[in-house]
Amino acid sequence: MPAVKLQRNLTMAGLARLLSDELDRTPVDALQGLAVHEFTSADGLTVYGHLGLPPGPGPHPAVVVCTAGPGGALNADGEPVQVGEHPPLRAAGFAVLTLDHRGAPGHGPDFDARAEMGGRDIDDVLAAADHLAGLPEIDGARVSLLGTSRGAYTALTALGRAPDRWHRAVLLMGLYDPALLVTAEREQPGSFVPSRLGVGPDQLASHFAAPERRPLTSLGDVTAPMLIVHGEADPLIPVEHARDLAAEAGRLGRSARLVTVPGLAHDSRYDGEEWGSLWPRIAEFLAEG
Repeated sequence: MPAVKLQRNLTMAGLARLLSDELDRTPVDALQGLAVHEFTSADGLTVYGHLGLPPGPGPHPAVVVCTAGPGGALNADGEPVQVGEHPPLRAAGFAVLTLDHRGAPGHGPDFDARAEMGGRDIDDVLAAADHLAGLPEIDGARVSLLGTSRGAYTALTALGRAPDRWHRAVLLMGLYDPALLVTAEREQPGSFVPSRLGVGPDQLASHFAAPERRPLTSLGDVTAPMLIVHGEADPLIPVEHARDLAAEAGRLGRSARLVTVPGLAHDSRYDGEEWGSLWPRIAEFLAEG
């Protein structure tokens, strides 16, 4: 259950409806034609992605997806569930690779124990781009990046670390300043960082003090055009974070378009009716250039 949905003032009946909706989710259509790809990250770890190709002959433009969850596309049983980007993007002609960051469930205890944010997990994203660029069915010059919520932090960090790898980038309902994580963990432990990792607020503050883990410090290095989308009713990550990012990008002369959506909350599952018009705008942006 997405944490943001549990932050509402729920009655028992309302909670039962939410649980019923989650149990009724059947991502069968999104999973058709999805293939697991394995590739090696910078430290030698084997990492995983779930690739879906659009209809028709290639080479196709591609999108690497950084998910909103703490690991990747899989649930604890190793089944792909966080693949909501696949149907709209594949229908628009894009190959889509959803990355399982180190720490994702479903690949065994060793992989699960390597959870990281802002470090070697960024190397995994870059390895995914290199892997895609080497496939014959992919147009290696048109590999873009899409991140949602915490995944938008990962995506923005990857944009700054390796600017030449990316064609375009879409950042959805993103967290861009990791200080928000520290504040959230102080106020409500476990709200962003899984309690199983045993990481406290002081450790988080020390971890994110490093400049390479603060993507706004390397925003001037980003060369890929960015589309920044945020809901004006987001209770988890305020829309001001997106506005601040767009303003700073403009100050630095970076290409950034900001789209704010009235009434949209922190909808990392793309349930709201607003996505019916947002996905075509996202696909049109990715197809440019």
